[in-house]
Amino acid sequence: MSKLISRESPRTYILVHGAWHGAWCWSKVVPEIIASGNHAIAIDLPNHGLKYDKNSTEIGLISQAAYCAAVVDAIDATEGPIVLVGHSLGGVSISLAAEARPHRIAGLVYLAGILLQSGQTSSQMIASDASSLIPQAVVRDAEKGISWLKPEHVKEVFYADCGDADVVFALNNAVPEPALPGKTPVMLTDERFGRVPRAYIQCLRDKAITPSMQARYIEAMPCEKVVSLDTSHSPFFSAPKALAEILVSIY
Repeated sequence: MSKLISRESPRTYILVHGAWHGAWCWSKVVPEIIASGNHAIAIDLPNHGLKYDKNSTEIGLISQAAYCAAVVDAIDATEGPIVLVGHSLGGVSISLAAEARPHRIAGLVYLAGILLQSGQTSSQMIASDASSLIPQAVVRDAEKGISWLKPEHVKEVFYADCGDADVVFALNNAVPEPALPGKTPVMLTDERFGRVPRAYIQCLRDKAITPSMQARYIEAMPCEKVVSLDTSHSPFFSAPKALAEILVSIY
């Protein structure tokens, strides 16, 4: 993998949230990136964040392709070199966006992210993580094709080192997650996705995407750079400054 764009150019960091979250989860990170002299855009995936429609009966029909399209739309609306940052399930969306727009992306950063090989699904990989506590923190409705978070377990699983105010903020903004994107195999090629540099930020106290699972992703899909944070699954709350410093130092 080789860089296509000079590191001297200011970057635009497009921040992609994971399941149940929205652009709101990056609220502490965006100003830190901007303070570094770069640009930052946090986006909402379909029916997440500010775009969430609680009256929608079609949440379970939202597709992996729709997630990818939201990221691609943000890329197409942005000038200059772009770094895509995907947290958790957002890793799948940035991989697919890199397949669609490889020439626009200076680098991919997976933050405790799901980094799949072509043909894999995120649901299969999450299920293979025997130590993950996600199952105890999530309620699934197979008929509607959605899942949502159990308030009594989210701090332990996702926000163990985060302040109580951040946990309340997250619970007030969390939305149902469609199951379909996680069940859909990703289709990636060496010629497109494979040409984009990628890096991984490990969260060493993560109980959702566990450190052993993160190591499995990195072993199967080697990254140019691997950096660690001694945090839970959500360093955008617990260590936003350190996270921003790592992001701008990687690409």
